[in-house]
Amino acid sequence: MAQSMEYNQAAIRLLQDLVSTPSINGTEGELVIARRIAAYLQEAGLDTQLRVLDDKRANVVASIPGRTDQGQVVWNGHLDTVALGEASAWSKGYAEAEICGERLYGRGSSDMKAGLAAMLFCLASWARKGHLPRLPIFFCATCDEERNGQGAEELLDLPAIREADMFLISEPTALDVCFAEKGCLRVQVQVYGKTSHAAYADQGINAVDYAIDFARAIQFGLAQSSHPLLGHSTAVITGIQAGTACNMVPDFADMLLDLRLVPGLAYSALQDMLEAAKEKLVSSTDGHLRIDLDLQNHREPIQLEDNSVWGKEILLANQKLGLASAPCGINFFSDASVFRRVNKRAEMVLCGPGEPEMAHQPNEYVEIAKYLQYINLLQTLFN
Repeated sequence: MAQSMEYNQAAIRLLQDLVSTPSINGTEGELVIARRIAAYLQEAGLDTQLRVLDDKRANVVASIPGRTDQGQVVWNGHLDTVALGEASAWSKGYAEAEICGERLYGRGSSDMKAGLAAMLFCLASWARKGHLPRLPIFFCATCDEERNGQGAEELLDLPAIREADMFLISEPTALDVCFAEKGCLRVQVQVYGKTSHAAYADQGINAVDYAIDFARAIQFGLAQSSHPLLGHSTAVITGIQAGTACNMVPDFADMLLDLRLVPGLAYSALQDMLEAAKEKLVSSTDGHLRIDLDLQNHREPIQLEDNSVWGKEILLANQKLGLASAPCGINFFSDASVFRRVNKRAEMVLCGPGEPEMAHQPNEYVEIAKYLQYINLLQTLFN
């Protein structure tokens, strides 16, 4: 549906306001932006609650009844962003919302304040007009998505989360409709070997070598699992600390692995894979090597079935608006993986206006046209 220039300009101003409000994960900005959003929704007349977690973080929840009560929908977006990084890497939008041509630049513009702003703008517009959407909508803006998901965790006891029929999560997908999302597991691998002089390396047990061998074994094992929309499961070394001197074989290595997991790979099978790789390496040294594993931040993969009612409806609405009409998958995780713990039956669809390749990047931007199209999509689906 075509909207007036005034309507679109108001929507853009809201997005600029959110992007101009820093909300880097772990800073007071998460609380500041939560308060701003709560005030915005309350001023529009929506039933709104600010749920403070601590002195730096809060969630915002709001609800609007529907013209019918046939189903419960949850809209979700996260409040936090990653850090800006080095200013020299940015040419536009560093620490502010900068419009240049058809793009709005700034940290969080794609991941995921554009999706968040679109949801807020629709809800507030309806409330100001006294209009009810066709179904009741429960909105939640969550903190700490970029790190540990504490915001989503805080909401798990709410009936609206446990009983919802569908979650629409406005992660950056460039308006594609995502039917699948990779899960995640972070593994801390601590390897204890034996030191020696580097000139007599055969007398030592090099902890770094064995840490790398462990990572390669997991990479090979995960490559055997694949998904039509997501490709293969992966394991990436994201950190390693070892060594005390250039001429000494390191007897300890502390390595971090980031595992991205496709649906269908059981957690128990993954645990078995990790243990088998560990035991094989330990046995190769007649037990002189020791490997300790710490599994962290397990996020379950998400899979929407092909016969999904909501998935098909959103794809059809997209098609009518001239947007993508085939399902896709995303390699990053979202708060959907947290909500899934208490609601196994709900359909979880990811669709948002941000550009997925711009997430966490310098010069992050969102295309303004896609932001306005997403508002149009929400209106088409729920008005």
